[in-house]
Amino acid sequence: MSVLKKKRKLRFKPSDIKKLSLEKEMYKELDSNKCAVPLSKIIERLEEKSGFDPFDQKSDVGLMNPVDRQLLINGVDVFNSATLVDDFFKTNNSTILFPAFISDQIYLGMGLGQMELSVEDLKASSQKISSTAIEKIGIDFEKEDVDAATVGQGGSFPSATIELKTGAVSMKKVGRKMVISYEAARRVNIDILKIYLQRIGYRLGQQMAQEGLRVLVEGDETNGSAISTSYTKTNEWKYADVIRLIFGNFKKGQTATTVVLNNEFLLNILTDETNFKQFQSLNIAEKFITSGEIQGFFGRAWKTSEYVPDNTMIAFDKTSCLSYFEEAKSSLIETDKIIDKQLEQTVISLNFGFTKLYQSACFQKALKTTPYEGFRK
Repeated sequence: MSVLKKKRKLRFKPSDIKKLSLEKEMYKELDSNKCAVPLSKIIERLEEKSGFDPFDQKSDVGLMNPVDRQLLINGVDVFNSATLVDDFFKTNNSTILFPAFISDQIYLGMGLGQMELSVEDLKASSQKISSTAIEKIGIDFEKEDVDAATVGQGGSFPSATIELKTGAVSMKKVGRKMVISYEAARRVNIDILKIYLQRIGYRLGQQMAQEGLRVLVEGDETNGSAISTSYTKTNEWKYADVIRLIFGNFKKGQTATTVVLNNEFLLNILTDETNFKQFQSLNIAEKFITSGEIQGFFGRAWKTSEYVPDNTMIAFDKTSCLSYFEEAKSSLIETDKIIDKQLEQTVISLNFGFTKLYQSACFQKALKTTPYEGFRK
């Protein structure tokens, strides 16, 4: 999704944009086998079918996402603070585009938080299924040894199995009721609307990330699926403890791609000049001071979550740890209600769930003298 990070006057002519013929039935074209995506993907596909390439233009139309382009050509300037919610309902095309605009803002909100763990940080795979009961799939190697495939003549090879685990996991539902009164629709400008929708998206995204992290730690109700916990060597966290967690536990092709801890613990590490002097290096400090960005220590993505206990660090391999599922009939946006201007009755919601794919893809370490308090809920 193309995002303009800074407001500036865009240079383009109306003739630079291909005006599409839109119908609300177009939203039914979303692939029911794929997990939810911003509705702007449909508009992008329609532009491609019409032969329009925004990056072929000599203007700024390529800097906009497809929904913004089509709204502009249909009289709704999404970059002008004078635009009101009510303006979306002035033409048939702009009304049909309103659900896609809402969807884009929701997904932008899900990515808010420079350091915060998001649901996308947790997905090794994604799948839509027809029910809210998730059949757990497990990968199991009879013997975790790279030499196991070498056997004597006439011998049998050890097994590598992919099968359904016992039991099923029920999906969770996240949602927010969107209430925009008739009077508000006439007075609220587009900047306030964007903030409102992105904050809804942020809250939904954090609820989903919390559930994914819970499954990562507690397991998916399969025996032995809970995370393996180790402890620091002494009653203080030291640089060596981090090294052992990230490089000592992950073996047999697994790599710690992501490290998660709560914000207070991260701040302690960044300011502890005794136990973590390596984190106070000039290069790291300069980048932090100038941009607010934290260096990816050891080439790993470092994320924060308020649901991780104090003095606890979680490391996992994103590529093989959790599978993400959505219900096929579950739709993030109620497009028909929005198009019909039922803004006081619209719900933004999603049925989703996680299962543990590969047990040895996650580990956590806690402070030796602190009894492990478990996942925060």
